[in-house]
This record gives sequence, C-alpha cells and structure tokens, in this order.
Amino acid sequence: MSMRKAAIVLAATAGLTACASGGARTEGATAAGDGLIADPFEPANRAVHGFNKAADRFALRPAAQVYDAATPALVKHLAGNAVGHLAVPAQAVQGVLRGDLRSAATSVGRFAVNTVVGAGGLLDPATEVGLPAQPEDFGRTLASWGVGEGPYVELPLLGPSTARDAVGRLGGVALDPVSWAAPAAHAEWVPPAASVTGAVDWRAQNMATVDTALYGSADSYAIAKSVWLQQRRALIAGGDPTAAPSAPDIYEDEPF
Repeated sequence: MSMRKAAIVLAATAGLTACASGGARTEGATAAGDGLIADPFEPANRAVHGFNKAADRFALRPAAQVYDAATPALVKHLAGNAVGHLAVPAQAVQGVLRGDLRSAATSVGRFAVNTVVGAGGLLDPATEVGLPAQPEDFGRTLASWGVGEGPYVELPLLGPSTARDAVGRLGGVALDPVSWAAPAAHAEWVPPAASVTGAVDWRAQNMATVDTALYGSADSYAIAKSVWLQQRRALIAGGDPTAAPSAPDIYEDEPF
C-alpha cells in the first residue's frame, strides 16, 4: 500500500466519528426552512461556494463551452461512456459492502460486457442487455451501515456534501479497484483526467440549467444545498434522485 493510499484510508476511518453523531435527526427532514440539515459551518461553506462559483465562471464553464462547440457529438458520447466505465469496478465493490449482491453482480456483468463487447467501455451494450449502471458509492454504503449524514459542508471544487459523504469520497478513492490495479505510471493521472473529463462533459450537457441556478438566482448557495441534499437522500433511500425536486443538481457527484 502506498503512503498516499494509506493516508486516505486513515483519514476516511477517522472521519466516521464525526459523521456518526450528527445525522440521525436531520436524515428525514424536509426542505422547509432551516430544518433541512444542520449547517454550523455556513459562513465557511458560503465562502467555499463563492470560490466554486468563481472556478465555474472562469474555468469550468469556458472549458465546457469550448468542449461543446469543438467536440463532435459522437466523441462526447464515447468520452462519457469511457468515464462511466472506469467507475464500474468501484460500484461493484460498494454493492458488496452494502450487502446488495444483485447490484454488485450487475456491475461485474456490466464491466465485463462493455470491456469485451463495448470496445473497452467506449460503447454501452450492457445497458441494452439489462445491465444498467448502479448508483453505488461509499457514502451510500456508510448510510447503509447506519452512519449519520452529519452537518452540511461544501467542498472546494466538489460542491455540496455532508460530513458522511465527504468521508465517503475519500473511502471511495481508497477502495476503487482501478486506483489499485492501474500501473504506477498511470495511477496518478488516470483518475484525475477522468474526473476533469466527466466534469466538463456534465457541465456542457447542463449549461442552461446550471447557468440559471448559479447566476440567475438570488441565493445559489441555498439552491445548491436544498437540491443536492434532497436528491442525495432520494438516492440513498433507493428512490429516483431526479424525481424531486425539479431544480437542477448544480454539482453532480463524479465517479472519482
């Protein structure tokens, strides 16, 4: 185990204590008023949100505009498939950890089919044969183990989160088979490159709705928190995270 990966594992383990004490009373809260979720770090969160908006305005949004204008639709489709394909092994691991062997088996089958028949993941025949992508991540796994969501936090460049999901991101990286199996020469750049590609592709696909939410609303911080949290809770509960609310998820989770 490398020192970097060992540090990730230790950080994820240490962070569970903070999550375990804070989430039970807010897990089922509605979006009404201040009862949505505990937000004791709101001043700092708003400062990070301002940084994230600036990063979007001056980096992500322009990159997405160039990408959308200069990249053929087929290439964008293949790039999206490739990024999603790299996330499948981690989804299989999380299915096992949650005790959902059906989800894990679906992910294993999906990865095998798309690797062999789908040109290494550029194509997605697995969905056509009944092996859809599984919405698994380590934050959801922690929730299934009874870890509370903890207070709300906004992460630099990553956007809305809870204490539990922040820990889940670290644990997800540590438990991702791709990061362990990748040759040393590629292990440091493949996940970040996939993350950047996925973020730019997602931003390009959601240009109008994200622009409206970030730059056309009186309080984009409140919108980001409300929409992300409701959709996140719907996903963890096993429902459709896009069913409610109808406003856009400003910072969608990336596979890495």
